[in-house]
Amino acid sequence: SGRKWEDTFPNHRYETVEIALSEGTTEEAVNKATNAMKWHHKGHHKLSDPMTFTGEGIDWVLRNKAMFPSARENIQKMLVIVTDGKSNSKWKDYDQADYSPRKMAKKARDKEIDVVAIGIQFPPADEAAIKELESLVDDPEKKLFRLEEYAELKKVVEKITTYACDTTRAPTPLPTPVPTPLPTPEPTPEPTPLPTAEPTPSPTPLPTAQPTPLPTP
Repeated sequence: SGRKWEDTFPNHRYETVEIALSEGTTEEAVNKATNAMKWHHKGHHKLSDPMTFTGEGIDWVLRNKAMFPSARENIQKMLVIVTDGKSNSKWKDYDQADYSPRKMAKKARDKEIDVVAIGIQFPPADEAAIKELESLVDDPEKKLFRLEEYAELKKVVEKITTYACDTTRAPTPLPTPVPTPLPTPEPTPEPTPLPTAEPTPSPTPLPTAQPTPLPTP
């Protein structure tokens, strides 16, 4: 990003599409587009002040229809930011905090886009630039790379490819949970038996009357 030679506004945005996301489906196509890239200088793009507008650049790829808006749904998305220094954006001077590189990177992650940052030739003493670079990612150990030379990019691409493949693999299915056993039902109590009716007693028989003996003559 940078400002056009005839523009006096110091925060002018200027972006180009080298290859649309929908067209970069083969390594050959991507390499061809990369080799044809032109630096944003006055001779080719008519820029008098090519600069690093990191936050605005992130915002642009999130909105431009040739970029992430054209990506398929339900797939892992990744944004790799390659920068050689601290952003030159004047967002602080114009109170445009939304264009802060840190906030723009978070905006990308909020859209479920994984953000990887590559800083090239960052001076160790430039703490502000290093802090801004680190603010772009949520896991510096895995997603932040600091290089001394551009030639090291090839190795980093291999690492990023490995990381991307690992994060997009199908998740390991969870084991089938053991069903919770149903509680043992309490036994149904036996009904209290009705008392057995006592039999009606037979009446005591009256004694048989003995005949009165006749007197002896």
